[in-house]
Amino acid sequence: MYKIRKNLSVQIVILIGLIMVAGMFFKYASEVYKDYKINTEIKDLKDNIERLRDENIELHSYLEYLDTDSYREIIAKKDLNFRRPHEQVIVIKSSNSQSTIYDDANEVKYTNIPIYLKWWNIFTGDK
Repeated sequence: MYKIRKNLSVQIVILIGLIMVAGMFFKYASEVYKDYKINTEIKDLKDNIERLRDENIELHSYLEYLDTDSYREIIAKKDLNFRRPHEQVIVIKSSNSQSTIYDDANEVKYTNIPIYLKWWNIFTGDK
């Protein structure tokens, strides 16, 4: 009877030890998984920081471009219809195939002239 109790107590101690080892294993595995998730999130955040730095540099250079005289000139010509002195502006109307050149002093209209002659006249100054 004493032997049976001794075997039973040894089995209980072994069972309790196995339960404790299993609990520690699951706790360790959950901590490793949490560590993996945290490291993955840190890597994603570092990548996001790098992407935002690149975007910030790009936006900063775009902002510097918007502050240049060439951009101001483009906007003035495009939106405000400004032009430099002695600069010719060509307006091509698509509705009736008639082109108009605005010169400093006058307005010249070309109608029913082949396109290569229109370009030739524009670049050579013929009217």
